[in-house]
Amino acid sequence: MGAANRDWINGSAARRREHSMLHGETEPVLSGWRDIDTAPQDGTHVLAWDVTNDQVTIAVYLEGSEGWNGWYQYGDLLEQANLSHWMPLPPRP
Repeated sequence: MGAANRDWINGSAARRREHSMLHGETEPVLSGWRDIDTAPQDGTHVLAWDVTNDQVTIAVYLEGSEGWNGWYQYGDLLEQANLSHWMPLPPRP
């Protein structure tokens, strides 16, 4: 495998999963968790992994007034959080 292919595969979790699927690997790389850079930024609530606090939280990316863009939880900007991965919320019961 050439250097360009290695860089492409190592570039993101989404690309690693895609590579796994294309090459017939049956186990997902991250068990459904996706890199936070691929999360929707359209007001959709998601499960998110907060590395700083070592916990899962429900977060939503909002474009606030006066430039307060970012991830929010319960209406508060997550300034101290370090979100690394996300996945869609499960369906309602």
